[in-house]
Amino acid sequence: MGTKKKKEIEKEKPAAPGYLIIEKEEPEILNDTAHSVKIDWKKAFDIYNKLGCPAEVYNPSELPIDKAAWFVLTSERNTGKTTNLVLLAMILNLKFGLISAYLRQNSDDVTPKEMANFMNVIINNGYVQKLTNGRYNGVRYWARHYRFVRWSPDGKREEESDPFLWVGAVVEWDGYRSTLNLPLCNMILYDEFITENTPPDLFVGLCQLHKTIVRNRTGVKTFLCANTTNYYHEFFQELIIQDEVLNTGVNKSFIKLSPIGTYVYYKRIGDLDPQREKINVEYYGFNNPKLASITGGTNWAIKNYPHPPKGDEKEVIYKDAHIYFMGRYFNIELCRSELLGLHCIVHPDRDRPKLGRIYTLEDITERREIYRFGEKKVDKLLWKLYDKNKWYYTTNDVGFSVETYVNRAGDL
Repeated sequence: MGTKKKKEIEKEKPAAPGYLIIEKEEPEILNDTAHSVKIDWKKAFDIYNKLGCPAEVYNPSELPIDKAAWFVLTSERNTGKTTNLVLLAMILNLKFGLISAYLRQNSDDVTPKEMANFMNVIINNGYVQKLTNGRYNGVRYWARHYRFVRWSPDGKREEESDPFLWVGAVVEWDGYRSTLNLPLCNMILYDEFITENTPPDLFVGLCQLHKTIVRNRTGVKTFLCANTTNYYHEFFQELIIQDEVLNTGVNKSFIKLSPIGTYVYYKRIGDLDPQREKINVEYYGFNNPKLASITGGTNWAIKNYPHPPKGDEKEVIYKDAHIYFMGRYFNIELCRSELLGLHCIVHPDRDRPKLGRIYTLEDITERREIYRFGEKKVDKLLWKLYDKNKWYYTTNDVGFSVETYVNRAGDL
């Protein structure tokens, strides 16, 4: 009886100044064999907005959370995307008892050393105390899980919660299939998904890991975040949003329905700090689009690939070579001109070519398909010209796709 009264008193204890009382409630279990969870996202967002996060950081409560399954958020620099989504994961745990998943590409990215400072912004701003009404004052990363912790002044662990966040590496997806069980995970966050070295079929690995986490449940929300100036990363092609991403301006967003029926939300987040504009005017007021990564301007700093010069009269010698990569075909024309000499011009093919050689990294299904670079004289000539930087591309998108193909083929 005494214990019961103590619990009732703790529940009715008013919030400390600046702190929140989050009354835990059971999420609604949908009537299906997979036991999907229906989350009241409005309640989670209301709690987030009571934290008083700075106005110049990204606010996840603006997300059309019920209108998509995948949410892709990119920006030229840090805008608080990851921090505030982790805060949202904490809220889902404290409010509904749910565990979220945080992913990075490689196992080296999620070691205790690498994750040592991951929660510093959240801890230093007192958000743990605010969300737990002072019960906890920090977090602990152990065995690929984060838990809330109350540390004593001399650094001793006085109290610890159950995990609220599981941490994993996408490249390890195969090892998780028989061991990982997260039945209460309704939010997956893949951070820094755009890297310089993306392994082959990483998106497939991500989907395999996604399937392991989700099982047969509905309603799980997946977030892909990156601070990047790379418009042409292959994930955009895999998600079938490449063209829309290329044409999306700062602080603009869209929702796209894939041909098979999956909804993908994308937003390119601009700088929300009013001080930035003053700094840009004072120091970086030059008409150079490559400064966008510094200024947060309207143009991304995109790698430029060589284009065929206008007015160059060329003779097409051979036009039956193609590259098949990431579901797209690219035609390689061997040309000669007085200006450029022997060179190649590459442009996209709308459909699968009826004739000619096809370089591919996929399984070979017919005689004209050639794995990687080929070994015949024509193959050696074309790729020798590539090595001499004598390939020219109709668009930067084509140039990036070919460069990615070459890098991927070189790793095989």
